[in-house]
Amino acid sequence: MPEFYRLGMTKEEINDTLQTAVREPQPVVAGNFAAFTKDGQIIDSEKSAEDFAPGGFGLGKYQGRFIPGDDFNNAIQNGWYLCKGSEANGPDLGNPQYTNAAILSVISARVDETKEQTLYLGTAGLYGLILRRYFHAASRVWYPWEWVNPPMVGGVEYRTTERWGGPYYPVYTKRVSCGKGPTSGAKIEVAHGIKDMGYIVDVGGCLTIDGAQAVSLPYYKSDADRAGIVVNDQNIIVTASETDLSSYNDTQVWVKYTKTTDGAG
Repeated sequence: MPEFYRLGMTKEEINDTLQTAVREPQPVVAGNFAAFTKDGQIIDSEKSAEDFAPGGFGLGKYQGRFIPGDDFNNAIQNGWYLCKGSEANGPDLGNPQYTNAAILSVISARVDETKEQTLYLGTAGLYGLILRRYFHAASRVWYPWEWVNPPMVGGVEYRTTERWGGPYYPVYTKRVSCGKGPTSGAKIEVAHGIKDMGYIVDVGGCLTIDGAQAVSLPYYKSDADRAGIVVNDQNIIVTASETDLSSYNDTQVWVKYTKTTDGAG
């Protein structure tokens, strides 16, 4: 077992200790911390591995550690948790719902202060997707779950971890199907169903034929061959110039926006 630094070690002794540590990495065990001294006195020499890192390495292991009391609000200590998919105060993902393939990471400064929960999904159809929420120490409330990388299912509104402006308002996103592309000189207009829309942060989309031959929206080739998107508080409007775009049988538009009902955070 390699020793750790002590006061008074020579340069050669420090170098030998480093070389030994590289060759023989060890988990944290009781007694490994005898090298930490203050005013010549050894401190924390009897702390166990669980005092420093569950499992002995890094953030520790999650096997067998379920959400306490089947409630996400109780998962407030640093570390990893295994989720069942039926806990209270978890995110509502619709169908498919997350199952025990989901893993929760918790980062907490102290039990009564700001905490961050990050949920990693591993269920079929949701694999690789991530959600996050925070406990705000000042207001003593949990913020809503937010998507780091939303799946962008059509017609579904997602609150994301992105922020806009100053103060920083939560950004939402939604994808809307708008049907066939517009004919020459015409437009298509579809209600987006977004309530309490505030700032429009970004807009984009595409035209496709059976899911292929995609053309981005808006686009510009010439004054006679261009298409645009306008979004207001009620509708999405896709316009065409002289080019007939009705051969594209699917028009998809996504919108990023804030809500008037949100405060900064």
